[in-house]
Amino acid sequence: MTRKILSRAYHTLKILYLNNRENFFYYYERNIVVIIAKYFFLIPIIEFFLKKNKFIFIRTIPMGPGELIPAIDGFVRRLETGTLSKNKKYIWISKNRETYKTIMKYTKKYFYFSSSNTFLYYLFLPIMIRQNKITLECGIARTKWIIPKNGKIIKQTIGRNNYLDRYPRAYSEKAWIEYWKLRENKNSGQGLGSDYNISNKLKKLIAKDFDKIALIHAKFIKRNSAAQPTDPKTYLATLKKLQENGYKTIYVGREKMPEQFNKFDLFDYANSEHANFENDLGLFSIAKLAIIDGSGIAALPVICKTPFLYINSWDTFVYLWSYKLSIFIPTLMRDKKNNKLKIKDIINLIRYSSESGPEVFPEKDYQPIEASETQILNGYLELEELIKNNHKEWSDNQIKIKNLDKGHLSFGETRMSDNFIEQNLDII
Repeated sequence: MTRKILSRAYHTLKILYLNNRENFFYYYERNIVVIIAKYFFLIPIIEFFLKKNKFIFIRTIPMGPGELIPAIDGFVRRLETGTLSKNKKYIWISKNRETYKTIMKYTKKYFYFSSSNTFLYYLFLPIMIRQNKITLECGIARTKWIIPKNGKIIKQTIGRNNYLDRYPRAYSEKAWIEYWKLRENKNSGQGLGSDYNISNKLKKLIAKDFDKIALIHAKFIKRNSAAQPTDPKTYLATLKKLQENGYKTIYVGREKMPEQFNKFDLFDYANSEHANFENDLGLFSIAKLAIIDGSGIAALPVICKTPFLYINSWDTFVYLWSYKLSIFIPTLMRDKKNNKLKIKDIINLIRYSSESGPEVFPEKDYQPIEASETQILNGYLELEELIKNNHKEWSDNQIKIKNLDKGHLSFGETRMSDNFIEQNLDII
């Protein structure tokens, strides 16, 4: 009894400590750092010294793969094309996070100094958030760690997200398009494209299956690109077919694996001791294909050049993950009168939503239509066909979809599932 009471007291105190610490740093980042940046008399002197010695801090690098990878991949490619001067001393300092550490490990040669150290991050943050000539904006998201030119930071952030300024929605799409056009530039090199490693322990577990690995990712929460939690049953026919085709299927991401998946002999990597960002990259480097469910984890097969099927993303018509050996099945939408929206209507809804609203599906006015079990299976079969014939021509319907907009959809390499289009010709 005494042990239980002490244990509960310990956990209660721990939660209070963690919450108070989080609240303190939230306040510190939004208030104390801003005051230091604006008024501490030594800041301009430090900036003068750094500028004279050609130091440049890169900034606004979110830790999620969907924004981290385009930010750093874009930075590396701009260096390779000569858009950025190689004579500068580039510095990347971040909080102590696993994703940062891993990417820093593979990009050391591009930086004069890089460190995933929270103390250093907070020490230099007053300089990094100023409007000055010793910082370089790398983030493609519209939320920024920059003090606005008028000096007035955003007072009300969306949710628990922490940022100082919020650019118009058009900024994000423009930055997104510029990034993908940069990837098409043959002079931009390989960027973050690399053969990533997996740990020896994980390697021993899957050694016999190296030749035919399929990665399965599913999302069971509503967030960003995911309009609603995915129904696990929609995966079952595809998992069965993968098993019949001799694949070793590995469940990736970080969400709990559904019980229905157990009968298909999946390795639950996502909830194993081996799950970390470097092993994530390593698995995508050796996998033969992947199925990704409405998530920024789609950045991994792009840089690892892994064929993939991308499903259940409601904003994919504007923010398309692009690779020549990939197929996508979008989340469609119905209005309150049960009318299915056309692609152009969905694009306009994404582009012209409220500037102050969150980046989530507008469930008050619309209902999502996600991929069915049969549609996912057919999408997988189309991907297999594309892998075997990677010069396969686009169908007339796929070209029609491509020509519906002048944004990334118009030049992206990924194509919509032909079978899915035939079932939804009314959206064109």
